[in-house]
Amino acid sequence: MILWVKTSGIGAIALCRLRNSAQNMAKRNYYFNAQLGDGTNNETDCVKLGRNIVDRMFASCHSSRLVHALGGNGKLWSRGWGDPSVLNYLSAKHEQRSSSKRCGSLYMADDKYMDIVWQKSHQKSFDGVNIWIGEFDSPVQDGTLPPESMSARCQLVVPSSFGHPADNISAGIPIWVHLAGTGDQFFWMRRMLSGKLAQQGIGSLILESPYYGSRKPRKQKGPKLQHVSDLLSLGNATIEETISILRYFNARGHGPLGVCGFSMGGVHAIMIAGVCNLPVALVTFLAPQCAIPVFCQGALSASCDWDALSRHSNSINWNEWSCEDEHVKGRLGRILRITDVTRLPPPPCPWATILVQAKDDAYIDARSEQVIRSSWRDYWKRFPPTYDFLSSEDYGVETRWVRGGHVTSFFNQHHSFRAALRTAMQRMVTEDVADSARYGEC
Repeated sequence: MILWVKTSGIGAIALCRLRNSAQNMAKRNYYFNAQLGDGTNNETDCVKLGRNIVDRMFASCHSSRLVHALGGNGKLWSRGWGDPSVLNYLSAKHEQRSSSKRCGSLYMADDKYMDIVWQKSHQKSFDGVNIWIGEFDSPVQDGTLPPESMSARCQLVVPSSFGHPADNISAGIPIWVHLAGTGDQFFWMRRMLSGKLAQQGIGSLILESPYYGSRKPRKQKGPKLQHVSDLLSLGNATIEETISILRYFNARGHGPLGVCGFSMGGVHAIMIAGVCNLPVALVTFLAPQCAIPVFCQGALSASCDWDALSRHSNSINWNEWSCEDEHVKGRLGRILRITDVTRLPPPPCPWATILVQAKDDAYIDARSEQVIRSSWRDYWKRFPPTYDFLSSEDYGVETRWVRGGHVTSFFNQHHSFRAALRTAMQRMVTEDVADSARYGEC
């Protein structure tokens, strides 16, 4: 989800008002139809229409000249594809991850991590919750990140009894790493989830993504990435930085650990769970199978600068990508294939894996959840897990469906998201996980 308004209190109010106006419009349509006495119940269709309208309105605002004049930030990839050598390098690196035959095999021999420096002077407290500000050097030192993104920032949201993170060795509290969705700058949106979790004894590490917030390149306007290669670089760095964070907390005796994310953050969470060499819980919120349908067919296709990509198409040797498609969307789809989560191993702890999907999502393909779970089943048929307590073909993976669209679900379903996070973490510590696992829709 891309936020087209500036990240501020005023922006948050604008988002909520837009959501509420569309939902109220849907309700008015229902009551109007009911008064006509047509004998049908249109509430479901009208509510779905309202949710879809909200998604479409948000997406259309990405390319609105009016929004741009009011402080919006233009379109995605306005400067083209990016450095061809960076695209080729990141593609090869992701292919290396995809070739992993077992969960975590690529990182199995490495337990190194970047030390997080916690700043005491930046502590915030409220309602029995402490927020600590941390910084660390990104483990990605291969030249694919801009200088502004080389230093990573994070916030740790924990119970006030936790104390200072640097002194809290072997405290053993469960911690989720929350990853950002598309355009989710800074920390405040994910803090809406993590505050109440901390009150219930569950910590949250919120990572600021490369290219966003304080890590934004100087010439980039808002969260709108300038090059296609920036999206791949962001994803690669998110994977490496999150694995480093998980190792950091594991080395200090914390756990269980989990990784979660909304939309694009959910894609990254699935990838991390599949390649990390640690047992982690996994919860995704409205995550697609890959970025292709999101940007090429979904509501976000309106946010892409297709003219710029067409003008710069000659900068890429498409034969190297085995791409014969001359249409710009086909070429983008070929590059974005590396974002397909089904090309990587499944999560290591399927019984503590929950996929939360929205019923009326206009941003992602409705079939994504089915494709992801089918891919994991096929993998487990070839490499059966040694879980004596679970014998289902899904090994405890659960899908939860919530009412809403991509945008409205984010604002209306916090309770559902937190419930999934609590359940998945509980399943990591419960001895009788077979009894607590559920299959199919809930």
